[in-house]
Amino acid sequence: METKCVLTPVTEFTISRKMWLRGEGGVKSWLRRHSDGKMCCIGIYCKAMGASDDDITDIKSAAGLIDAGVDLPYWMDDRGFDHIGGLYRNNDSLNLSPDGRERLITEGFAANSIKVTFID
Repeated sequence: METKCVLTPVTEFTISRKMWLRGEGGVKSWLRRHSDGKMCCIGIYCKAMGASDDDITDIKSAAGLIDAGVDLPYWMDDRGFDHIGGLYRNNDSLNLSPDGRERLITEGFAANSIKVTFID
C-alpha cells in the first residue's frame, strides 16, 4: 500500500530563479517538470512543505495532489476556488516582466500569510 505524502504548511520559503519554471504558459507548466526538474511556484512551495520530487513530478496542479489524498491548505484547492488561480496565471503568463511576475507572486502568497524570498 502506497503512503501518501504528508505536507506541513510553512509561512515562508525561497524560490530559486534557477529552478523556477515560469513564463512558458500553462501547457508547459507542472508542479515539477520531469524533463529538467524545474518547478512552478506552487511546486516549490510544496517542496518547502516536505513533498519529494516524486510526489510532485508531472502533476499539473495542487488538485492532482488533493485527488491523490494529500492534505493541503484550503487556499491550495483549485477545484472550484480561485485562491490559488492568480498564482498559476501569474507564474505561467507569457506577458509579465520578471519584476512584475515576482511582485505578483509575492503578493499572491502574502494574501495567504506566506513570505517569499527570491534568490539567483
